[in-house]
Amino acid sequence: MSSKRRNIWQLSHCSVNFMTLFIAFNTAQNIQSQAMEDDGLGKLGFWSIALMYLSIAIGSVFSTVVMKRIGDIKCIAIGSLFNTPWIMSMALCGMRGENLKEGGLMPWYLSGSFISPLILILSVLNGLG
Repeated sequence: MSSKRRNIWQLSHCSVNFMTLFIAFNTAQNIQSQAMEDDGLGKLGFWSIALMYLSIAIGSVFSTVVMKRIGDIKCIAIGSLFNTPWIMSMALCGMRGENLKEGGLMPWYLSGSFISPLILILSVLNGLG
């Protein structure tokens, strides 16, 4: 197989994989947004998604330069480190929903004034990662 055909095959393979990944990711984000609304956080889920995609767009401008300077492996590790806190912060939303159902006293870390800025900041970091 010629080099040009091999590159086109690899490009097509990556494109199909990213499309499949983002189909699953968008579905999960829509469910997450609805869950946040049900947990009394309003439209925080939609703002989180919007900020994350804006950060992805901004970060993609610099991604090639960063990857060339620090390498692929370190970039993947940094991306994972930025993604993990964002995923873990979603547990606070679920804990808040459970606390609302039980009607107990709301701890400070489950208040909307703590969760909202935390989720938005972590969404930006996740997008840049």
